[in-house]
Amino acid sequence: MWLKGLFIEQAFFYTFTNMAFQENPQIVGYIQKTHGVHGGFMVEAFQSMPEIISIPKWAFVELDGGLVPYRMKHEECFLRDDRHMVIFLDGIDSPELGVELLQAQIFFPESFFKGVRKSDDLPIIGKGFRVVLEGHDESGEFIEMLEIPGNPLMSIDINGREILIPANSEFIQKIDTDSQTLYLRVSEELLDLN
Repeated sequence: MWLKGLFIEQAFFYTFTNMAFQENPQIVGYIQKTHGVHGGFMVEAFQSMPEIISIPKWAFVELDGGLVPYRMKHEECFLRDDRHMVIFLDGIDSPELGVELLQAQIFFPESFFKGVRKSDDLPIIGKGFRVVLEGHDESGEFIEMLEIPGNPLMSIDINGREILIPANSEFIQKIDTDSQTLYLRVSEELLDLN
């Protein structure tokens, strides 16, 4: 009996790994809260999504350090505004079943992003990314991207103080999505302005 269970587990792992590799999941945002009585979720995107071509068939939810695939009921999902999307996942049909997914980061297949505009073609930076300031002892946490036309800003929390930094290559040294770390080169003058 244990051999059958091992075979099923290996088959699932192979299928999931193969699917994740083919889909190449990219972070889109996080599950902010439940929506309605039928198991929906409100997803808050880390960046503006005004030009969606279609809702993806799959979503990947980060749980316990790994990505878990969920088939989306894409005919029921909809964009609420350019930063919020309501989604429904197969197998979750009540708010109680979805509680463990709250605040989890959510990833969509790479193909989804072909129809989504990104500020200055930056990779998507997620809420909670660690922020390292070159030449400074302090580090912080990325809060959100503020989509100001012609001048998007990154909101960073450093020791409880909000710092706004222009989201352009002059200040961004490196974005490490694997370790979820954003490296910035920011002058003392800019920090003092905040």
